[in-house]
Amino acid sequence: MIRAFSVAALLGVACGGVQARAQAVDDLARRFGSRADVAQMSLSPSGKQIAYIAPAGRGERVMIVDVDKGGDPRIALAVNQQGGHLQWCKWPTDAQLICSLRLTAPFQESLIGWSRLYVVEADGSRSRMLDPNNA
Repeated sequence: MIRAFSVAALLGVACGGVQARAQAVDDLARRFGSRADVAQMSLSPSGKQIAYIAPAGRGERVMIVDVDKGGDPRIALAVNQQGGHLQWCKWPTDAQLICSLRLTAPFQESLIGWSRLYVVEADGSRSRMLDPNNA
């Protein structure tokens, strides 16, 4: 009887931990789902940061969230140029993202389009266009 009670008590403690984690996941899912829109997201190699592309007024922003630390998302890159559209961001390292920017502009009687790659520091301190001539 004592053994049965001990097993039941251990199961209760284990299930309580699972329930607490499930509530934490539910809270994260609720907060993520409350975002106005997420165009694309990427998990850093260590799994400690998430980058996502979200609308911002007339443009878009790359936002970064620290999974471990929590807190408010921070802006890593913003595109406010008419005809500019962030397509994707990927993490080559935990400290940097590479983001693809697609641009369109009128030329004579048509639209032309091109894309550029940008290296973005995860802390938002610096971004630069990747150029094969000065990589």
